[in-house]
Amino acid sequence: MVQRRTGKRGLGRRVGAASAALFLGVRLLLATSRLSADEGLPAALARLGSDSAEERRAAAEAVESLGSTGSRALEELATQLNGVAKSTEWRPPRPAADAHQAGNKEADLLESLVQQKPDPAATRALATVCLMRALVRVGTTPAVRLLLHVPSDRASPFRAELFRDLKQLDDRASAALIELHGDASSETRTWAKDVLEALGKRTPGDTVQTTNDQVLVDVLHAYATIHDLDALPVVLSFVNSERLPVRAAAREAILAYGPDAEAKVRTTYAAVTGERAADNVDAADVARTLFDAYDRYRLRDVYARLEAGLAKQRGGDIEGAIADFDNVLARQPLLDRGKDIVAAYVEYAEAIEPSDHSRAKDYLRRALRLAMDQASPRLNHIESEIRFLDGADRMSQGIVDTAPFEQALVLDPSNSHARAQLNRLRADATARREREGRIAAAVGAAGLTFLTVGLFALRIHRRRFVRPAR
Repeated sequence: MVQRRTGKRGLGRRVGAASAALFLGVRLLLATSRLSADEGLPAALARLGSDSAEERRAAAEAVESLGSTGSRALEELATQLNGVAKSTEWRPPRPAADAHQAGNKEADLLESLVQQKPDPAATRALATVCLMRALVRVGTTPAVRLLLHVPSDRASPFRAELFRDLKQLDDRASAALIELHGDASSETRTWAKDVLEALGKRTPGDTVQTTNDQVLVDVLHAYATIHDLDALPVVLSFVNSERLPVRAAAREAILAYGPDAEAKVRTTYAAVTGERAADNVDAADVARTLFDAYDRYRLRDVYARLEAGLAKQRGGDIEGAIADFDNVLARQPLLDRGKDIVAAYVEYAEAIEPSDHSRAKDYLRRALRLAMDQASPRLNHIESEIRFLDGADRMSQGIVDTAPFEQALVLDPSNSHARAQLNRLRADATARREREGRIAAAVGAAGLTFLTVGLFALRIHRRRFVRPAR
């Protein structure tokens, strides 16, 4: 029994030591990877030529992780990638690249290069793959453009790796690949088209099927860059989008098409308005006329709701008017008639001031934003009311401060709330000073009385008990 227990204790110690060693090893490996990233990209790339496969793997992870910092890493990644690509001795080993085919999910070019002997060619190839994967992590259209600088011809050992990366990017690769449709090389144009088809993007209509607004914006700009006339109807369909970034991008793209889009824009304008655009205006003016027509059509419900709110305001239903105005601004925050709402918001805020300072300030700030946008003459009055409420809130917290009310009166001398409160505070301060003066005088008089009585008592005491010496 004793030997058995001793054996168990020995086994426990060995298991504990092994666990500690494994934990320490993992910590050291992770620390090495993080240290590489902290050392900077050139230092991490230099470590890719280490004699240790584990050191090369840790360096590769560090290089790839720089892509997680986002667009800030783009400039440095581009510099290093161009440096590797322009090397006169850039001859990556073909066996490692051939092992990575598009249909072979088991193959990994990066791992294959990590395991190879770190001769200069293999090291440059490993650096290229790491930089490519860092760009994939960045994932923006500018990053994909840099990624596409890697040779994609049939002789390139990175062709399959590049396809793998683009497939991983999916929608985010669309814009940069569309831009390659305008490349001078027919082989590059064909390759870009084939990749887009492999990603399920066979037509312009397919490329805009995305939930990512930035991707859609980039795609619209890409079609305008190459003046793709087949994509023109698709781009035109977004000039009235409810999403502001998409709508703005589509309109910029149509203007970038220039005269190429004029016929289609004129046809669309006639269909939307039932009128023919003037013949003596250029393509840009026709496009802007179409945009204005779309805005009027798109906002017709918004303006109808605005008019309903204004009618309720005139009829004395201020709460109903506020509900309509809130709905209008939720749908169109940059409403060109925002100045019409300012008075209602101020009136409502002042009505709920006595019972709800927080909501009153919220509506005053909404009115302030609209007034600032429209240069409203009520601007000073609104800011004055906000200062008044700030001072009232400070008083509710036990902080007596006349500064907010004084500021309110500087902004709007007619602010009766602020003037009344400031007068009360000043009257209280005067009364407090007078009261404190009376108390101080009374205390002083009492003190003098006690002193006089004390001196008198002391004198009597000395007369009674102190006899002069004979």
